[in-house]
Amino acid sequence: MGAKVEASVEGYRHGGPNRPAQPLSRPKNHPVLYYPEVIARILELRDNPPEQMARKMGSPTIRYFLHQDERLKVAGYRLPSFSSTIVKILNRYQRIQRPPARKHLPFERPPAVDM
Repeated sequence: MGAKVEASVEGYRHGGPNRPAQPLSRPKNHPVLYYPEVIARILELRDNPPEQMARKMGSPTIRYFLHQDERLKVAGYRLPSFSSTIVKILNRYQRIQRPPARKHLPFERPPAVDM
């Protein structure tokens, strides 16, 4: 790049004379939105697993069945790529039972021993 272009890029990067400073990249925390139909299918797979499954399905299995679903493929919905995203959805809709927080009690320490 030429010196003039580099100076222009640096000017934008540092806010320029009349612009407030703005980051060049997008924010790191952005909400990932999924269609209600996708979320409903995730919850349905968790609550009512297919006949071949003997127990509740975990997130990797739900992801597998989700990507096999022809209705969602034909509709062109964006599907979660990672199991952690499915876990977040299951947590949000209270499908994963978490143990209650433990209440820790303080205890008396013995006095220090001088030698």
